[in-house]
Amino acid sequence: MKINLKQPAMKLSELPGEMEIAASNNLSLLYTVDEVKAEIEGGEPHHEDRWFIIERREWKPNVDLMIDRYLDDVDEDMYEGFYEKAKANISDDVIQKIQLILEGALNKPNITDYWTLEEEVNIDIFPGEEAE
Repeated sequence: MKINLKQPAMKLSELPGEMEIAASNNLSLLYTVDEVKAEIEGGEPHHEDRWFIIERREWKPNVDLMIDRYLDDVDEDMYEGFYEKAKANISDDVIQKIQLILEGALNKPNITDYWTLEEEVNIDIFPGEEAE
């Protein structure tokens, strides 16, 4: 999880309504800025949590890296020069075929979709105040 704290927190009142944010106490639940503003207007405080703008991302398997790591892991149990010989015998065509198989098997939103925490959000709206 990446958190960018180099910049000052963005104000909730200044963010676009459709922007997605998450609270640090429940990172699996995403809200739009408009949803959080509506909940605050309805009396839910949300001020005790740290909030962050999220950025949606998509993971893709990297077969070449997977093979490198696997061969590196077993190399110490094998004979001298095993890694180089094994790596030299895995063609780009084989890597592309395995890549396509893994992408097909893992191409499901509940597996590949994720988000990172980016800029912190300052909840500058309080119950009873009109959101902008």
